[in-house]
Amino acid sequence: TVRRPTADSDSARMMDLVERAQAGEADAFGRLYDQYSDTVYRYIYYRVGGKATAEDLTSETFLRALRRISTFTWQGRDFGAWLVTIARNLVADHFKSSRFRLEVTTGEMLDANEVARSPEDSVLESL
Repeated sequence: TVRRPTADSDSARMMDLVERAQAGEADAFGRLYDQYSDTVYRYIYYRVGGKATAEDLTSETFLRALRRISTFTWQGRDFGAWLVTIARNLVADHFKSSRFRLEVTTGEMLDANEVARSPEDSVLESL
């Protein structure tokens, strides 16, 4: 059997928050968000490399966690590990999505329309 953390540990306090969040206490989930949002954001940011995408995926991570908080069970690991697992799956989904593959910035599109002048063009124009 998995031992529950001792009553005076940080893990026990986090598990208390998880149990309260599972019971529907919004403030408890908010405190979990405050505790883990930076960790989740950094995990995602270093994998996707963009601030806006990292923020979106961090929000989605916590939204999924809120929806599925009742399925979380203590397995001897920190609650943050569960959140990072959700984040990891979202990052994988992001890179597999067609939206990511087809994403082209406006600047890249404008640059693609420009035709670079070759040295030959310059010579021909000077004639």
